[in-house]
Amino acid sequence: GYRIYRSTSEDGEYKKMYTHRRTEYVNTGLVEPGVTYYYQVRAVHGNSYANSAFSEPVSGCWNPSEEELADEAAKEKDKVLFK
Repeated sequence: GYRIYRSTSEDGEYKKMYTHRRTEYVNTGLVEPGVTYYYQVRAVHGNSYANSAFSEPVSGCWNPSEEELADEAAKEKDKVLFK
């Protein structure tokens, strides 16, 4: 499976957000407009000795329009895709 970690600083503390076998992750309701989030991914196995190293960090920032800010559904997700 995969484990996704997130931080608000590239060199900061990354917190585990999600573990699953899927290669798509939807970060629901945890995104603030204008805040840059950094993500790292690692492949995990049942035994921790078989886990991969962390990926290089990638970042994303949601800078919504006024219409998006008014749309509650748009505020609810930040979609992170990885392969």
